[in-house]
Amino acid sequence: MTAVRYGILGPVALWRDNREVHPAKQRSRIVLARLLLGHGNWVRMETLIDSLYLDRTPARSARTQVQKAIMELRALGARVEYREGGYRVPTSRLTLDSLEFMSLVELARKGPANESATLAKRALRLVRGPILDGMEGGEFRLVRLELQERHAFALETFCDAEIELGQYSDAIIELSRFLVEQPYREHLVGKLMFALHLAGRSGEALTAFSDLRDKLAELGALPAPELRQLNERILRHDPCITPNFLENLRLPS
Repeated sequence: MTAVRYGILGPVALWRDNREVHPAKQRSRIVLARLLLGHGNWVRMETLIDSLYLDRTPARSARTQVQKAIMELRALGARVEYREGGYRVPTSRLTLDSLEFMSLVELARKGPANESATLAKRALRLVRGPILDGMEGGEFRLVRLELQERHAFALETFCDAEIELGQYSDAIIELSRFLVEQPYREHLVGKLMFALHLAGRSGEALTAFSDLRDKLAELGALPAPELRQLNERILRHDPCITPNFLENLRLPS
């Protein structure tokens, strides 16, 4: 049987024999995403229709639209099972990227620095872009928010481990990439400033702070006092800023 894996940590996709496939029609992407959120449980036809139509009144052809989406997904290789009233896609951490991601993050949380860095980096590599990209509706939003928090936690775990090991370049790359999409995560901006300073790139650390300050000013806000304090210390080239300093610095969440 052909190996099939599924992904929601980015555009909804499936892999068949390691070849990435994206359903061509939006209805198929929505139906697949909703089935994958079920983690192998049965999803009722009515639930799939609600995901397709959101707040709009379902068309008379709503059931047919779901059935066509299922046919399209099966043609791509998705293992969609049926029983009266609903469908499911069996998944595990070996076949669904979000389940593998959460398992790796949990393991990274418990291990020593070198092991945590390796596991957290594996988790971060599973994120291909904006989570559940293009999916709308309350249930998708809730899952997206939860996974974004796990993503931030994985990033923080990875960066703390890399900084502890004195390996700053990968931490800087991962933080910079993440903050493009979520620029207001002040504690991660602080970690980026910290890593840049320790890597001998203090000017870039100060620029990271000023960029955040400018973005917050547009919202009528200021950076947290702890972040302003870190900025002042970097400006003074404070010798107290060492890898151990990060443990005592309470950056805002």
